[in-house]
Amino acid sequence: MRCQVLFREEPFDFFREFDYQEYEQTASQCRCDSKPKSKEIEASFDKLAELTEESGSLDLNLKYPDFELSGGRTIDKLPTGPFGTLTISQPSQFRFTYVFTPDDLLWIARFIVGEAGGRNNLDNQAVIWAMFNRFAFFTHRYYKTFHNFIRAYSTPLQPILRSWGAAKRHMNKPDFVRTGGFYKPPYDNIPKGQLRNFLKLQQTVWEKLPSEARALAFQAVTGRIPNPIGNASEFGSTHVYFRDRYGRNPSDQEWLRFTQAYAQNKRWYWIGIVDGLNQKKNTFFIQARVANLANNTVRIIPQAGAVERESDRYELGEESTEWFDEYEDDCPDCPEVEEEFNLSVFPKPIVEALRDGKEKEAVKLAFQRGFSREDITDLVFFWRHSERRDTSGMGRPISKGDPQFKQLQKEWLDIRSRLVEPAISQQGGPNPEVNTLMPKDRPGFFCRKPDSRRWGLPETIIALTLIAQRWFFAHPKGPRIVISDISKRGGGDIDPHKSHKKGLDIDIGLMRNDNKESGTACSESHYSRTLTKELIDLIINNGILPVKTIGFCDRGISDPKLSRWSGHHNHLHVRFCLPTYYKALQQPIPKQPDYHC
Repeated sequence: MRCQVLFREEPFDFFREFDYQEYEQTASQCRCDSKPKSKEIEASFDKLAELTEESGSLDLNLKYPDFELSGGRTIDKLPTGPFGTLTISQPSQFRFTYVFTPDDLLWIARFIVGEAGGRNNLDNQAVIWAMFNRFAFFTHRYYKTFHNFIRAYSTPLQPILRSWGAAKRHMNKPDFVRTGGFYKPPYDNIPKGQLRNFLKLQQTVWEKLPSEARALAFQAVTGRIPNPIGNASEFGSTHVYFRDRYGRNPSDQEWLRFTQAYAQNKRWYWIGIVDGLNQKKNTFFIQARVANLANNTVRIIPQAGAVERESDRYELGEESTEWFDEYEDDCPDCPEVEEEFNLSVFPKPIVEALRDGKEKEAVKLAFQRGFSREDITDLVFFWRHSERRDTSGMGRPISKGDPQFKQLQKEWLDIRSRLVEPAISQQGGPNPEVNTLMPKDRPGFFCRKPDSRRWGLPETIIALTLIAQRWFFAHPKGPRIVISDISKRGGGDIDPHKSHKKGLDIDIGLMRNDNKESGTACSESHYSRTLTKELIDLIINNGILPVKTIGFCDRGISDPKLSRWSGHHNHLHVRFCLPTYYKALQQPIPKQPDYHC
């Protein structure tokens, strides 16, 4: 009997401790052969959500009123291989091998059509690789075949929409096919079903799929598409998440800040800017437990003799047919599943101030602790709307599906403009834009100085953390980047510096050749010019903020961005360019060669 896939419609707190006994019970009912090897196994977030609460079952061979869902496979029309082998050889705890099948080929082609209209481009190649990574790292424990995995994961390939939110949006449309039954309370007024076009796609035979999708699917299972995302297995549109939360599209800088904050909240690592990859459509993240693995740990080993048929080739310039009049978002239910706010992260004094009715005091305390304007606005909003918080303190974001969406959105904006902004403007130094604290440490870096000296513009902190992530991926065993002074909160004078007033200046230690992380100078034997040059190149090419100058005295390294400032033989002084919308923070580059920062 085929293993059924258990699922849930409700948001899932994947930070909570994994319940092994709950998994054992569910796995036995699901008749899965594989079980996690320890209590600490952390299943991929979507599968863990599916396996930790019995809210129903999804049979991948269900039959519907208008469609026979036998899988839509015409065996003699499909390429029969040989196909490539999806593999992880190292480290041993992730070792894995899986040979692709004709069914995988067919469902990957359908996946490409359903998720992206069938186009062969870098964006869709990245999505396919995210699926390969997810299956190889995590979900092969629960799905015996790759095509069963993507059928459960992808909204267009699900026989029944797993999300009640998606069903609610489509239930009154003419092409919504009811499959029988309703979702669990409190959503038991929403009928289960799927869109007719998606059901049609699930039945479409190989030769009827767009040739561009067939070509990309064949190249994928034979190991012919490059991996542009490394070990990333998670993706979603942070651009859409921002729009759903704030009711408008973000600016480029707002999107960058939101994306970085989203990754930190999930305890993931954003892959950063990748040339040619549109991450406003799909943003890609690496789970923390595989972040220290070598890049491209998951590989596809091609098999000799795989031949693509002439009819399945896609020539450049050939027009592909749009499949659907309406596409699903890659995360169609982000208002229901994105858990951005949790009361439990706020220290006790802040919560006590709210209990005492002292909202202004709570705002000031939260700002002093380093919370952003948006986080503080959320705090006040969700405190006022306790009905939107669950017992763990997790808040349900404002959704367009809320009956009072416009009223709630206006209230959130009023809290920010009338309460939070005025209270914050009375705090800190002369430059309130310097309001983001650099974390003490993360993979790839650590900070030597106390909190009071680690404040920067939001863009500065995003750029630094992204630089550190990329350094970590290149040097997972160290040494880490050592960060010293940035600015104090609100900017202004900070002894003993003449600069470091605007949240754009950072002192960074030099790299050593002995893997130690203590200080060194460019004249000492354990100084590594090679690693320091690599770090400088990474800083200059960070993709978030342009570099205005780097003060450094090693004349063995040349770059137009380097300034030979005296006193900078034992560290780099990095100054980023000011984003154009911060008019009040403009500052000149000192020209004198003996300048001391």
